[in-house]
Amino acid sequence: VYGAVFVAAAAYSAPRIGVAATVTILVAGQVFTAALLDQLGAFGIAQRSVTPLRAAGLVLVVLGVVLVRRG
Repeated sequence: VYGAVFVAAAAYSAPRIGVAATVTILVAGQVFTAALLDQLGAFGIAQRSVTPLRAAGLVLVVLGVVLVRRG
């Protein structure tokens, strides 16, 4: 199901906002999802809290999306 949603989102958004922005946004979504799953300790994986350094990394990911989108 995830793969189908990923492909559909890419097919829909790439012609509208460009391939670079589409890929950047999709990767950012994956990074945020991974951070959330780490925070929750999902799927039996050891929990890893969002530290200030990890939060700074997430902020930089958002900044990257903004820069690509405006470029």
